[in-house]
Amino acid sequence: MLLTVLTYAGVMYMIYLSYKITFSFSSEDPDFSSETLGTSAGMILQIVNGKAFIHLLILMTVFGTAFGTGFIGKMIIALLNVLIKLTGWIAWALFGTALKVQFNDTKSGILINRAFGFSLFCVAIWIAIPR
Repeated sequence: MLLTVLTYAGVMYMIYLSYKITFSFSSEDPDFSSETLGTSAGMILQIVNGKAFIHLLILMTVFGTAFGTGFIGKMIIALLNVLIKLTGWIAWALFGTALKVQFNDTKSGILINRAFGFSLFCVAIWIAIPR
């Protein structure tokens, strides 16, 4: 029962976010805040990101003994995890910067907001459909 309530609360929040994204202005709007979030906000988001903790839990429980049960084996799996995640974060930052440069004009910003807002709405509806 509680999971169902939380699911539909999440769906309603996603629909609200999709509305706000769909009808938001582009970054060239004079009323739009030009303040960027920065590295500290990114670190905080990584700390509260539940997917990262689930990833680490699954990694250590399933593959924790792949390189042995000793200290060296654990260090190898931890270093591989850091290497893979760091590569992903750097790629994410580079692609995000390139996309920001590519789609910096008002028209493409509005089109992107409409497309992402609509796709988020579709995901919310898909989650709400009982299976």
